[in-house]
Amino acid sequence: MMRSATITTAGEAPIVATTQPVVRLTYEDYRATPEDERCELLDGDLIMVAAPNLKHQRVQFRLGRELGNFIVEHDLG
Repeated sequence: MMRSATITTAGEAPIVATTQPVVRLTYEDYRATPEDERCELLDGDLIMVAAPNLKHQRVQFRLGRELGNFIVEHDLG
């Protein structure tokens, strides 16, 4: 589906802008991306994801530790 828009400015000829067709990616396209690229496939769009920062990693570690302690204390695994 091609979309176009006409833009006019005072005293100038109209400018026609055309966008490229929308391409929806598939799971196979996602699998073809390099493994070291941090990205997600969301509704056919490939979204680049930032690496977690130090604060995120600390919270994740502490949460994992607390969950592990809970499992041991309650003999759940």
